[in-house]
Amino acid sequence: MRDAVVAVRDVVLLVAMAFVTRLLAAATVGAGVSTLLAFAQLAGGDRAAAVVMVVVGYLAVCVQVIRMGLLEMRRLEKASRRRRSP
Repeated sequence: MRDAVVAVRDVVLLVAMAFVTRLLAAATVGAGVSTLLAFAQLAGGDRAAAVVMVVVGYLAVCVQVIRMGLLEMRRLEKASRRRRSP
């Protein structure tokens, strides 16, 4: 019975990680690679390392989104200055 519970838990983890992989791959390649490494860690039985890799992937996405937002703000600011100048 315990083996069945562990097997179900592992399947749920893999499905969740597949969903996370799709989200991360859509955001950045580096984050997707991080999640793929997490799959490898999970397959090897090291769940703690897999969780760390997913967290690193999420942080990479956050950094990328913030960076893109800052670049867009800078672009809009430059465009606004051009329109105001005679």
